[in-house]
Amino acid sequence: MTLAPRALTAGTLLLAVATAAVMDANVNHQFQPERLVTRGELAQTVTRLLDLIERRQAARVSEWRRARPTFSDMGPGHLSYPYAAQAVAAGVLTALENNSFQPTRPVAGTEAIEALDRLEQLFRSIR
Repeated sequence: MTLAPRALTAGTLLLAVATAAVMDANVNHQFQPERLVTRGELAQTVTRLLDLIERRQAARVSEWRRARPTFSDMGPGHLSYPYAAQAVAAGVLTALENNSFQPTRPVAGTEAIEALDRLEQLFRSIR
């Protein structure tokens, strides 16, 4: 007897992402998938995903964590800086015009897809 694979639903995917601490639910415990995501929030999520690589590529992740890129719109004291620095150092996100990061700017769909593609390439390269 063969069991059919468990269907992946949005709920099971969201539960997996929240359980793995990759993304957080909002303070009202709702995920709100229709809400706009900022570049700062995307950088934080990217950093959490990069942390999953650490088991296989500790030196690489350590190098990304030590990176200190310069952004024209935020310095090392900014709340989003550590996430932006690591995401840019890993090549998943890029600096924008005038070497800015713009952490409060909403993420465009194409930008999110490009980031996911780069993450997928990184994960494939560590197998």
